[in-house]
Order: sequence, then C-alpha cells, then structure tokens
Amino acid sequence: MKVPLSPARKEKMKQGKRPGPEPGERRRERAARTRRQPGDRARRAGAAPGGISRFVVMVSDAPFASLKPYTALRYARSARRRNLETRIVFFADGVLCVRKGVGRGSRTVGDFEARVLEVIREGVRVEVCAAPMRLYSLTGKDLIPGVTIARDVISYALDEQTRVIWL
Repeated sequence: MKVPLSPARKEKMKQGKRPGPEPGERRRERAARTRRQPGDRARRAGAAPGGISRFVVMVSDAPFASLKPYTALRYARSARRRNLETRIVFFADGVLCVRKGVGRGSRTVGDFEARVLEVIREGVRVEVCAAPMRLYSLTGKDLIPGVTIARDVISYALDEQTRVIWL
C-alpha cells in the first residue's frame, strides 16, 4: 500500500538523504501482511482448502433427558447462518424429539416442536434415523412436518468437507 509522502520526507529526498519510514508506516505494512483472511483458521486446523461446507449434528438423547437436543438446534442455527449446508440427524432415543406435539404445553423447556419447525424454516435439514423409528414403531405420519427419514446416516460422517458433532 503506497502512502503519499509528507513534505518533510520529500525535502529529505531532495537533499539526497534516505528518509526513514513515515510514522506508523511499518505498523501499517506489518498489519497488511498479517491480516487474517476468511478460512485461515480452517487451514491452520488442517481442513481442506476452503474449509468445511457441510455441518451435521447427531443427536441421541430424548427431548427431556438432557439439553443436548436444544443445543443441537442452536449449533445448527449458527452453522446455517454461516452459509453451511446444515442438517440435524436424530437417532437412538433422539427420534422421540421429532414426534408431533413433543414439548407442547411444557412449562420447563418449552415447545420443542415449534423450535424444530423454526430451524427447518431457516434452511436446516432435520432428519431421523430409520432403524430406531422401527424400534419405537414410529412412521412418517408421527413426525413433525418437514422432518425426513434418513436411510444412510453414517455417510455424513465419512465426508471430508463435513464437520460432524455427536451429542
């Protein structure tokens, strides 16, 4: 970055003297060289060039067993706001989180169904593993509208461009 010369600096140059740097010039040059760029953190962590493009949260807890399902919704919302392709996969006891009416009327934790619908509207894909659905005798009609049934959950964890969090 070229900085215009000050009158004092121009005078020194006319006299044939080599002027020192302008006040603050070295600091500005150093800052320009070390300025962080998007994706720097991901490159330092060893991620693929360009960082990750997909974010998956795997949830195994029932809706009222812990706060993990609520945490999953917060993580997914945050990832979606960063323009990552985002999905939440409920498996094991977590399939109970996406039943119609879950949490409705709860005074302690709130309406979980409404929160799931909200993240779906924001563009997060919400899926449920098919195997535990059979175990709990659930069908697609028992699920919150917009929740899909995932057939191959493990493939999400095998992709290099995907960051997976297990809760």
